[in-house]
Amino acid sequence: MKKKKNRPQKDARNPITKDRSQTANSKSSTQQLTPGFILRAVIPGGLMYQMPHPPGVPAVGHPRSAHLYTLKKAPVLKDLPRAELDALIESLAATYTRAAYHEFRFMELRRELDMRRANMPGEILFDSLVEFVHFELQAFAGASRMLLDELVYLIARRHGVPVNRAKRKPWETSDLIQKPRTADCDVPEIRLLASKSSWFGTLNAYRNSFFHHGWRHGGGHFSPDDIRSAAASPASNGLLVPDKSSLGSRSKPFEWTWGQRTTVDDIAKEIRTGTEDLLTNLLENLWSMPPPHPGTAPLEERPNVLIVLAKPAFVETDGAIFLPVFSSRELGLSFHHFSTHPNLELADVPVSSAVIGQKAVTVSLSGIEKNSISKSIEFIDIVLDPNPNNDWTHVETTAHARIPLRKLLDSDTVHPVSLPVHNLDRAWVWRSAMARTWST
Repeated sequence: MKKKKNRPQKDARNPITKDRSQTANSKSSTQQLTPGFILRAVIPGGLMYQMPHPPGVPAVGHPRSAHLYTLKKAPVLKDLPRAELDALIESLAATYTRAAYHEFRFMELRRELDMRRANMPGEILFDSLVEFVHFELQAFAGASRMLLDELVYLIARRHGVPVNRAKRKPWETSDLIQKPRTADCDVPEIRLLASKSSWFGTLNAYRNSFFHHGWRHGGGHFSPDDIRSAAASPASNGLLVPDKSSLGSRSKPFEWTWGQRTTVDDIAKEIRTGTEDLLTNLLENLWSMPPPHPGTAPLEERPNVLIVLAKPAFVETDGAIFLPVFSSRELGLSFHHFSTHPNLELADVPVSSAVIGQKAVTVSLSGIEKNSISKSIEFIDIVLDPNPNNDWTHVETTAHARIPLRKLLDSDTVHPVSLPVHNLDRAWVWRSAMARTWST
């Protein structure tokens, strides 16, 4: 968005006076600028960073989630309305990621138990960490079970079942797998699900108990090969879970049995193995959707944060382009050149050192090449709190950065530009009014 002003050509070279002037910086970098932030890529209108996650959160997304996203282009799903398909696949991939995250945390905590036990001088009677291992197993089972419900709905819709019918009997997951099916449900995908009935029975039994009927476990923990009597006692060994056969009929903890010495590790392994086998057969064999290419960048170098930069409105005169930035909302609102424009909004932008290594306001000029800019204009001037005269032949400002326009336009990617500032935590710019929405 630009605002056209006219001014005498003879004053075009240097109309700016200021208290201090800063040199513009528009380069990209892969070096680490701020601790924990590594700028990996510059894209039109944005930046891609690699930032470490807190302990316990995987560094990158799971490859299976990326595989599920490819279903947006699956030929077998092409008849679904685009808005519905996008929403279903995004939810499906997120549910899988949730399951994978809780399994990841389960495995981390499970390993931690073994490490804590390694140097103990005696038998662990109680360890407060044990219950958190169970919490993660429960969350893992819950997300894995929800994944099946989402898949069943998607399968129903893929076979032309109306939305309202796809949400209820006979398209309920448990019935489809454990009971005789009606003719309209007897499709290849449901037959595949039914062939996994033993795995489903384990997942469903423990998920139902976790979420609907209560839970109970011991306070200590032992290695899997420990033969002492306490290791076989559910009251002593918190890694034991009740027998699957005792979890039916909405039974409560006092009714359960523990004779099979099933462990949390057994349940987690069975859930994961069955889920992956199901998804591989469904996606690759029935729906002919192979996994996407994993990419060439090492996992430890892949960006995981996408930053969208503000694209500010600018003022164009006969010989210059000015990009106003403001140190306060009040100053921005009082800038009458933009404040009355119906298609512009005042947006705050952070002041960050993560681009050029010092505090700066960074904005995008991506798309500026689509404007009909006079060839006589050589620079873009970023001006902080500009106070121009009527024809912009004289502009007072508190900070200023000058960008060579032709060099910017001649590059393959229009890089972001930065205005160094020292005493601000955020700034404001006028930009085209925008809001991201989902299609419905």
